Amino acid sequence: MRKYCEAILRVIELFCEGVYIKYMTEQKSDNSLKSVRNITQEY
Repeated sequence: MRKYCEAILRVIELFCEGVYIKYMTEQKSDNSLKSVRNITQEY
């Protein structure tokens, strides 16, 4: 069970990292929350 939870956390971590990188490369401006919300809805 513990390994299962760790795997899920790892996937979430990688997912968030990917979203963050995409956000940083696409958005150099500071529309922070709105942009992050739009990006997360794409996935």
